[in-house]
Amino acid sequence: MAVFTSTETAYTTGALPAGTHGFALRTVHRCGVEESSGTYASADSIAAVSSVRTAIKSPNTGKRIRGNSVTIIAELTAGNPSDVDYATFQIKPASATVWTDIVAANANHPNPDRDSPYFIQWDADAYGAANGHGSYDIRATAMNVAGSSDTAPSSIRIELVDKNTHLVAGNDYDIKEDGGSKEQVVNNAVANTISAAGSGTDDPSVKILVPAGALSGSTVTATVVANPVISTAAPRGFSLVGSALQIDLSNGQSTLNLPATLTLSYPESADGRADMEIRSLDTLTGTWSAIGASTRNRTLRTLTATTPHFSVFAILAGGVQPDLSRVRAYPVPYKPNGGDPNEGKPYAAGDPSSGIIFDQLPASVKIKIYTLSGRLAAQFETSAGTGTIQWDAKNADGRDAASGGYFAVVSSPGSKSTVKRLLIIR
Repeated sequence: MAVFTSTETAYTTGALPAGTHGFALRTVHRCGVEESSGTYASADSIAAVSSVRTAIKSPNTGKRIRGNSVTIIAELTAGNPSDVDYATFQIKPASATVWTDIVAANANHPNPDRDSPYFIQWDADAYGAANGHGSYDIRATAMNVAGSSDTAPSSIRIELVDKNTHLVAGNDYDIKEDGGSKEQVVNNAVANTISAAGSGTDDPSVKILVPAGALSGSTVTATVVANPVISTAAPRGFSLVGSALQIDLSNGQSTLNLPATLTLSYPESADGRADMEIRSLDTLTGTWSAIGASTRNRTLRTLTATTPHFSVFAILAGGVQPDLSRVRAYPVPYKPNGGDPNEGKPYAAGDPSSGIIFDQLPASVKIKIYTLSGRLAAQFETSAGTGTIQWDAKNADGRDAASGGYFAVVSSPGSKSTVKRLLIIR
């Protein structure tokens, strides 16, 4: 399709006929010999893009991978997070046509994933041992809230490396991720992206952009540890939001030749906090220091800042944490048509005793209602509340929520979420 120099980073095709297209990138060295495999990815050419679409962003195509908790991350490329019901991660052998769902290695990050950022952790070692090592394609298929899925998701190709033979010449790995610690080979001649995530629900997902020339070596292994042990408390008046991460380089370098860009996620419970920033910890002096202005993306729940060095990083926020232990949800069960007002009555605007009532809430609060199967039924939030919220017991589409059990997840910035059980009997 095209031939270009190593300094070019993108190529755009002309219009393609409908169907599935595979794309390969192969390098030719100075003697004119072309590599035999290269990197590979595929995508469908279609008349209209789905209302929601996700694409694999980590690992990159062509990477050689091993580990028992490899992070696979998908980013939204069409639609808004509010339009997405979930993203399903799938795999198939490179030579096959049938896709199967990837079994998540961590129950805290299930497949499919219903919340942005969309990612799972995968036991690639066990999968390779059971299904064979070699080339596999992976993809993420988005489903919208109306129940319509992307019919033409793109895919990337990776190489699963046998952990027992990876040290054999020519069979080394590019990425190894075991139990919350990720190693990735970084080439100083080009820009590199390192993505990782912890195993806990509040552990951060992280994206590190290392520019070309930032390192003091041609090839260096970067190690990222999610939620490392930290004995240093946050400064007075501040609290840690989520957990921390630690970044080390195999050449012992800590100060970078060029600044790297660091993006950390924060938990949903911190949505309303306005004073968050990324700080680094000097483990020798026990000092938390800002690394520069942090840019916030409220839709993706991330903070981004540049750093001139690698060390321990965390999101810190000031202010007092609200207490959610006193939150109440009633009546349980809720019988809007039972005739007994003590067991509930249909919601009516202006009637403070109607609907399902949540009280003793902080001013800034978000409530999500889930069915017992984990499907989001309704959600509502406020940043200037009066301490009480009434749910009309209707789904997001305005229909009456069916009889049955529900979970209400109540969260507020800087506080651990609390869960209330509900029961509706119509």
